[in-house]
Amino acid sequence: MARTIAIIAAAIALTATVAPSAHAAGKGLDLIKKGDCIACHTFKNSEPKKLGPSYEAVAKKYKGNKKAPAMLADKIKKGGSGNWGTMAMTPHPALSAGDLNAMVDWILKEGGK
Repeated sequence: MARTIAIIAAAIALTATVAPSAHAAGKGLDLIKKGDCIACHTFKNSEPKKLGPSYEAVAKKYKGNKKAPAMLADKIKKGGSGNWGTMAMTPHPALSAGDLNAMVDWILKEGGK
């Protein structure tokens, strides 16, 4: 009985630590799919090229870069060009900081998988 309780307690603790990031990742992907992002970006490098880089390419380019999350959130919000060529990215000023962070989190963590 004590062993069963210990296993259940461990499972609850594990769920509590995993659930928030899984939820944020799901939210980020949902926002990407619902927005206009996929008009210009693909998910994988193996998909036919669009105007912007694939999320896989973005994740690989910025892997390990601690400044990347803030820079990418700013790029999504303000738009601009120069990181991937001369094509300008459309600004998305109405996105909240939470939405931007969820999207960037998904791109950097899941986009490269």
